[in-house]
Order: sequence, then C-alpha cells, then structure tokens
Amino acid sequence: MSVSDAPTTPVAGPGPPGGPGGPSGTVIAAAAAALVLLLLILMLVLASGRAQRPDPAPSPQAGSPSEEPSPTTPPTTPPATPSVEPSPSPASPAEREPTDSDAAAFAAGYQPPGEQARSVQADVDGDGSNEVVFASITGGATRIDVAAWDGVAYRVVFVDQGGFADRIDGFFVRDFTFDRTREIVTVQAVGVQGQSLSIWGHDGRGYARQPAHGGCWSGSHTYGGSGAAIEPGRITATCELAHRPVAAQPSAVYEWDGAAWVHVRTVEPGP
Repeated sequence: MSVSDAPTTPVAGPGPPGGPGGPSGTVIAAAAAALVLLLLILMLVLASGRAQRPDPAPSPQAGSPSEEPSPTTPPTTPPATPSVEPSPSPASPAEREPTDSDAAAFAAGYQPPGEQARSVQADVDGDGSNEVVFASITGGATRIDVAAWDGVAYRVVFVDQGGFADRIDGFFVRDFTFDRTREIVTVQAVGVQGQSLSIWGHDGRGYARQPAHGGCWSGSHTYGGSGAAIEPGRITATCELAHRPVAAQPSAVYEWDGAAWVHVRTVEPGP
C-alpha cells in the first residue's frame, strides 16, 4: 500500500475563538471558579467574625438601674436642705384652784372706776372658790364688780348698779336665803335721811339682781327710802310715798320664799 492510500486520522485543531475549546473559554471558567472560591472564603470569614464578636449590651429598660455615669462627668448631688424644727408653742398655764393670795393680789391690783371702793372675798356662787366683790360709787349710785376665778386668774364677770348714793354705809356678802350661795348687799345713803339697800345673788345660771315681788318696792332690787334692814330670810324697808313725810312712811316687809323676796305685809309707823 502506498503512503497515499493509508487511512488518515483527523486531528482536531483549535476551535473558533470563544468556543468551548478555545483559550478564551478556559480563562473565563478559571476566573469564575476563583470568584466562587473567593466568595466562599469571604462568607467563612464573615461567619467567623460574627461568632467571635460579643453581643451589644442591652439598652436599659424602664425600671432597670441606669448606667454608671461617665468618669469624666461626676454625678452632681443637690445640696442638702437642713430640716427646720417647728418652734414649740408656749405652754398654757395649768388650771388650778385659787388661793387666798390670788384673791388678795387681785383685790389690791384692780381699781373700779369710782369712789369709796372696797372689796370682799367670799364664795358667792357656792362652787367652793372665793370671788372678789367690789363696791364703789359711780355716777351718784353704788356699783358692784364681781371677779371670778377661771382656772388661771381672776377676771371681772359681772358689773351692775345699785341705789342712789352719796356714801356707802355697809357692804357685805352673806347667806340671807338659806342655801349654799351668798348674797351681795350694799347699804347706801343720800343726804341726812335717805338710806336704802341693794341686793344681788346667784340664781344658778349667773349673778343677778334679787328684786322685790309686791309691796312698795316691787320690781326693784333696791329697797328703802329713809331706812332699810336685812336679816336672814327677811328685808324691812321704808316706803317712799309722795304724800307722806319721812317720819310717817310705812315699812314693807319681804320674806324669802325659796325663789324671791315676796311682800308679806306693810307696817305703819308707831306713835
């Protein structure tokens, strides 16, 4: 067989540019593989970084303790306000029973507005403590001032006027009504012949006049025109009738009936 008759085996030559067998396809494939590998490596690095990085501290929630202040900004503490203790109020004097010295001191220090003032210490209302009673002449008539103990001091609690007077002939505080209270009596005079008495007491509610019921002095707590006298349970007082001279005036007799001075009879003057 001649050389020209031997079978021939075709040899593949290089493909066209850009074909699978060409050099450009190989380079692209290699680059793609490298890129995929690089992406895998990058993903591994990122995953490893997340695993090693600590979680951020949770932000403080409502009600949780606040963060420590920055060392460069020390916390400021407001200045303490000193507490102010309330000043104690002055203590009220303790109540107590009066002494004779208390009554004497008040009698010496109190001056009624009038003339011929005098005082008596006696238990008028029957409560066991003495009152201080003053008699004087003010505006041409007798005046009484009654001071009572209030637990701490004596205070004037009653003032009243009696009969017309130029002078005071008598002043006393005694029991004339047969009870635990005492009556206040002033005997006053006007001129040479005029004389009367005025009387007050305590009726259980307060100091009050003791007026006559009936007779020539009905409604008045002053008895007598030219003479008057008092004894336990009885008052005798001359009337003041305009049509009779002084020597011919009758006398009205009053007796205490447990509540008032009641007229019981009128006595004509003797021969």
